[in-house]
Amino acid sequence: AEAPVDMWGVGVVLFIMLAGVHPYDLECCATDEDIAETLLCKPEPPMEHLEDISESARDLIKHRFAFIFTTGIQFD
Repeated sequence: AEAPVDMWGVGVVLFIMLAGVHPYDLECCATDEDIAETLLCKPEPPMEHLEDISESARDLIKHRFAFIFTTGIQFD
């Protein structure tokens, strides 16, 4: 895998660890296909689930997700 995808993956793991939910499966019942559809339609993570963590942690997560948006990697 390429570095931008790895950094995005780190962002997903950090989000799960700090928010307690998957950024693309907030109800914990989505299929892989549902998650893929969410990524295509709304790839930005729901940052409102991270309001109780430090600003530096939120910034770290935002920057991990930004790797995907700035490199043009496609999710299809």
